[in-house]
Amino acid sequence: MRMPLAAALLLCSTVLASAQEAEKEFPAKLLGQALLPANTLVPAPADAPADLKVSGKFLTPGKRVEAVGTVMGASGGRPTGLFTPFAGSDFDPESIQPIGGKYWIGEEFGPYLLRVDADGKVEAVFETMVDGKPARSPDHFAVTTPGVPNQQVAFNVRRSKGFEGMAQSPDGRFLYPLLEGAFWDTAKNSFEEIDGKAVLRILEFDVQAEKWTGRSWFYPLEAKGNAIGDFNMIDATTGLIIERDDGEGTADKACPAGQRGPDCFHDIARFKRIVKIEMTDANAGKPVRKIGHIDLMNIKDPDGKAKQGTTNGVFTFPFFTIENVDVVDRANGIIVVGNDNNLPFSSSRDPKKADDEELVLLSVKELLEAR
Repeated sequence: MRMPLAAALLLCSTVLASAQEAEKEFPAKLLGQALLPANTLVPAPADAPADLKVSGKFLTPGKRVEAVGTVMGASGGRPTGLFTPFAGSDFDPESIQPIGGKYWIGEEFGPYLLRVDADGKVEAVFETMVDGKPARSPDHFAVTTPGVPNQQVAFNVRRSKGFEGMAQSPDGRFLYPLLEGAFWDTAKNSFEEIDGKAVLRILEFDVQAEKWTGRSWFYPLEAKGNAIGDFNMIDATTGLIIERDDGEGTADKACPAGQRGPDCFHDIARFKRIVKIEMTDANAGKPVRKIGHIDLMNIKDPDGKAKQGTTNGVFTFPFFTIENVDVVDRANGIIVVGNDNNLPFSSSRDPKKADDEELVLLSVKELLEAR
């Protein structure tokens, strides 16, 4: 049966309106900025083993380097001015949520979910399950080097693409760890996609029952090669996700086309967003709805609040990895956003200098209120 022309036009306009609404950009205003200098280190405890008082010994491919401060850090081939290994050591948890006096950590390389007590003791390690099957990277404890050359090693999560962001429900009942990379679909022999877009799994873990519920949602990336940085809930059904490209730096410091150099950016930041999503019971197993976003490369700074990063009243956050977002004051529409400086490997403000850690307060009331 043919659809009447008027009805067809109405349907098309409705679909287009929905698509445009999903992609709507909302304004953001800078309220404040805090900086932690890049070369800020805390010594290891005095009673720590000597070997654990130095970090970065294995960053040089193919060899172990013991001498402190002998290997220059680099970002995209550019020296950053800081040297490894470092005296004192640190951890790099990708996501953490406090619930009932315990701390839940999303771990990237297994990937695993960890439960830790208030004193830092690991109490439990939970293997990740997706659709009833273990999710394992090449670094999972069960993935071992084969004994003969023709044996295949089975895993379905790319190295360093395990849990990045992890939200919790407002009542603390559920955790929502989010994989940084697409899950491998064995049946299709490809990474998971929907409508031609790479999708990332948001999984659900029942904190009380201490098990995966089996429910999941798909977060579609706007472009292949993009990644997520963090994920936190606004309320029971909506949340904020950082989606970003791998670029760093701004156009005013870009290298000439097709060139690289120690004092310019060859791959500038283009896609750095905070996206508001909706995930409801009806959407379990389907893509989340993208309500809208703010552009972290276009933040208004009319009051000159920035200590660094503002040009002509526009503040930019052009970091390679932006890995922190959360609601600070929902009533007034304020969020906090932070970068990971990948010490000593990122130089996104100055191409010749390791990045500081930055935290910024942003006014994004329209985004938080959008439906």
